Amino acid sequence: MSALRKATAEDAPALARVMARVNQLTQSDLEELGAWSELCDLSTQTELEMIDTGPDNIVFDNSGGFEAVADVYVTLNYGSSDDDTSFSDGYLATIRGRLDGEEVIIDTVSVDVSSFYE
Repeated sequence: MSALRKATAEDAPALARVMARVNQLTQSDLEELGAWSELCDLSTQTELEMIDTGPDNIVFDNSGGFEAVADVYVTLNYGSSDDDTSFSDGYLATIRGRLDGEEVIIDTVSVDVSSFYE
């Protein structure tokens, strides 16, 4: 990816498409992109609540590529049905992709779960 730059006014349509696509990522998407295993390892039954990014967290390069930082919110569940515990947590993700015309293609997602172990 070449040098990254903040979105400009002329990037507004692309920015809106990228934000929408990132915020619509599902657990299946994370599984396909190889990012779910890090989250899944945190509890016996990890559930994806949502992924959230905003316009200030997305940068573009001059060849149609982008990088977004997003919050990934999950519920971590522990125990059996008789004695279960759960809590919500959030982790930072870096999402890289590209624009192909009107389509937003997500190439990679990496989730930083290091805060779980601190």
